Amino acid sequence: MGAITIISIIATYFASRYYIQEPEVVALIVLAVAAIIFIIGHIIVSSFDMIASASRAKSEFVSIMSHQLRTPLSIIKWQLNLIYEKHIGTENSEIKKFLDHLGEENQRMLHIINDLLELNRIEDRNLYLNPSNFSLGEVVGDLIDRRNKSLLEAESNVFIETKIPENLPDVFADKIKAESVASHIVDNAIRYSANGGKIEATLVSSGKYIKCSVTDQGIGISEKDQKMIFSKFFRAGNVFRYQTQGLGIRLYLAKAIVEAMGGKIGFRSEEGKGSVFWFTLPAAKV
Repeated sequence: MGAITIISIIATYFASRYYIQEPEVVALIVLAVAAIIFIIGHIIVSSFDMIASASRAKSEFVSIMSHQLRTPLSIIKWQLNLIYEKHIGTENSEIKKFLDHLGEENQRMLHIINDLLELNRIEDRNLYLNPSNFSLGEVVGDLIDRRNKSLLEAESNVFIETKIPENLPDVFADKIKAESVASHIVDNAIRYSANGGKIEATLVSSGKYIKCSVTDQGIGISEKDQKMIFSKFFRAGNVFRYQTQGLGIRLYLAKAIVEAMGGKIGFRSEEGKGSVFWFTLPAAKV
């Protein structure tokens, strides 16, 4: 604003001198222009200060509320596990089913709160990474095994296959964050495979990067929604016909995390036929 003010005053002075000969009039014009610019500048700076204050207040509110909610939810989860292990036998199938449902909803709320905390850290540019060398193949393989076990227990008609080559090079990234990215993408593939079908997770080495791709035969993404798919709080229009859970921030988080670790993320999709989501992470230096 200071530079704009100085340039505007100098330009006004020379323009006034060119068209107006009286020095007093020139001086008054320059003073008037300077006053107007100072007033506009003050309004703009004040507006930015208000926006910054509101953003800080929002971040603090989200952080405080998320931490406050996570504590009682964690206690509820622990108590449910205790009741389930100590007091529920096979003869109490109805109670067992009820507790299973409570546990699932409690875990879903914990996931939402953790996602909001991660979003808050990313927006505050306070994302902490702890990179190390590890096998992305093992991380994805273990994740798929757990998901397949859950799908089998739920009697789902969805199954996930893996194609992980032997002797796949390690990656250099944050292991926990990489697992969360893979989890986001795999869970989306499961969630939007409304009519069942096969999901395939593939890992390949491409020089300096290891690429993980997840292919599904689900509902796909319409062409008009594809450009917004990594936007914060965005959900494609066709997902509401199948399920309404979710905040629409998981792909936003995945993109921010992958790029912070030096990788890339993308997708291709066709509505009604399925999607392929992929991400890359830097290969570990030998």
